[in-house]
Amino acid sequence: MKPYKLEKLLQLNNKLAETSGSNFQVFARTLLSSVECEQSSELLPLVNQGDWNAVLACAERFATAEYRSPAEHRLNVQLASVFRKYPYPAGWLNTNPREKALQTFVASEHKCKRVNQRFIAYRKVRSRTKGLYQGLGRLSHMFSVTYVSRTSGSTVSSELVPL
Repeated sequence: MKPYKLEKLLQLNNKLAETSGSNFQVFARTLLSSVECEQSSELLPLVNQGDWNAVLACAERFATAEYRSPAEHRLNVQLASVFRKYPYPAGWLNTNPREKALQTFVASEHKCKRVNQRFIAYRKVRSRTKGLYQGLGRLSHMFSVTYVSRTSGSTVSSELVPL
């Protein structure tokens, strides 16, 4: 691609980002004006100022708050989702939502890895003790005794009882 065409394409892309941003601001104003709830009255001045970091922080707070009724909860979560899921143009936010999402993903994957390690360790211990119990069963037949495992409450007692 020729350099002047690339430059023109970048200019058009920036212009599109500006118009989509102003269109979103008009949409947000209209939406918040039409919805009668405490959260919309809190968000409207922030949208008018163009303080998108504060708008996003409020939306995060609304999504995790507790509400009196399911209808109120649904309305506020939907309202928060409009602002949380909008692909803000570069430079609108101080934080990078993709980077935050990646960090959350990596943290959850690490947690899953730790849980899987615990399951593997539990399975190994269980398979070793299962073999121990089977060995005691074989020994009990050789010596004419029965292996009995008793459980009472949270304690387990085991003993060899003569037949």
